Amino acid sequence: MLYSGKTANWDKAMAYFSPDGTVTLHTKDKNYWSEGKWSAEGNKVCMATTWHDLKNRKQGTETECWTWYRDGKRYLTLWSGEKDKKSGYWDGEVKHLSKGDMVSKTFSALKAKW
Repeated sequence: MLYSGKTANWDKAMAYFSPDGTVTLHTKDKNYWSEGKWSAEGNKVCMATTWHDLKNRKQGTETECWTWYRDGKRYLTLWSGEKDKKSGYWDGEVKHLSKGDMVSKTFSALKAKW
């Protein structure tokens, strides 16, 4: 499984995709944390989370999905937020994934502030 047991280190946030199907996330500016479930079916990965905005003391829910495609040796993703763009495909996601949990320590500290 591409995400299971790995941390995604994106530009503004980090997310840990636990093998048990839970996901934890925090923004790098530490103003936002989120937790929920992730799943994969076919070439689609989704996460449904409850987010918490520490700065504005708001919370809500959201679901985000990525669809994966293979083009030769390249893996391309299309994020659900990019569907309306002319070229929302990206080939950099694999480079942002690392084995292990690099999220829980900061996530727990932010959650304790809620």
